[in-house]
Amino acid sequence: MPELPADKSPYGYRWQKARKAYLAEHPVCVWCLQSGLVVAAFAVDHIEPHRGDYALFWDKANWQALCKTCHASCKQRLERSGVLVGCTAAGLPVDPNHHWNRPMGAPAPSKPMLRPANTGLSIEAYNRVYPLGLRRSVPHLTIVCGPSCSGKSRYVAEHMQPDDVVICLDSIAARLAGCQEHRHPQSVVASAFVERNRQLRALASTKAKRAWFIVQAPRLTERNYWFDVLGARSIVLLNPGADECVRRLRADPSRVGLEHVMTAWIHQWHRAFTQ
Repeated sequence: MPELPADKSPYGYRWQKARKAYLAEHPVCVWCLQSGLVVAAFAVDHIEPHRGDYALFWDKANWQALCKTCHASCKQRLERSGVLVGCTAAGLPVDPNHHWNRPMGAPAPSKPMLRPANTGLSIEAYNRVYPLGLRRSVPHLTIVCGPSCSGKSRYVAEHMQPDDVVICLDSIAARLAGCQEHRHPQSVVASAFVERNRQLRALASTKAKRAWFIVQAPRLTERNYWFDVLGARSIVLLNPGADECVRRLRADPSRVGLEHVMTAWIHQWHRAFTQ
């Protein structure tokens, strides 16, 4: 992924021109609007911190309009702690992780809610894996979880309709690299996450009636996180066991040469699942 030159600020004439045009189209702070307030936007914020990533910096799907207060304080707190402060006009917390925002009938988590501190990830990695700016899905969303070779893609293929939306990081990475699934180079992973996160955010406005999100999510806290933040209707957990996953791996001709690394992934998933 091309990076911004270290000796040159990206916030030059091109950015100021793009910022002005974006604020003309999005004149109101999106966070204040969630709280029932109409406050003029001051800054064009990167939803997922770009960290010098050129493509992410200029990706308009990763932009949002914020007022000066939200950009200077609330956003910095969110990036540091993963906690979004504030309430909606109805008095509900805007943080989708808050227990008040759990859908009716959703199972209560048996472990602490997902935060950077309990994932083992850096803030940058956390914001990439668990992106900022997600909203509840408009279509009926089913989240399909499980380790490699558990049959997630096959399950979705057997149950989906032609017009359904399917979001899968592996499929996105393969498409970006122009290769078969699971054979993409590491260099496209960052771009794949950006595109996956764009598609997840788009669930809040799509006209599709049903959607599917394929993700490994071995821990209960991860599954609860995705269920809550995306407003999913159901979760399907496919776990045939590590031995069966490895057997399927070795029998799959499309994964020849990947046995060593994918076996490690399978066992890693099961270790996390049992924690």
